[in-house]
Amino acid sequence: MKYEPDYKIIGERIRFERELLGISREKFAELIGLSPVYVGEIERIERKMSMDSLVNISKNLHSSIDYLVF
Repeated sequence: MKYEPDYKIIGERIRFERELLGISREKFAELIGLSPVYVGEIERIERKMSMDSLVNISKNLHSSIDYLVF
């Protein structure tokens, strides 16, 4: 059985953690080297992210990938 990530939950967790740290979408995008539009699309489940982006997001949110994905 193939695992399909729940991108809605991942996006919600990314937004929650970013807001918990008090970081604007624009500042967070700057920190991780992505555009604010791209970050918004990830948070709203309009775009899937690469593994590199997920690792970078996780690192900058100080959250584990396990928490974000599972």
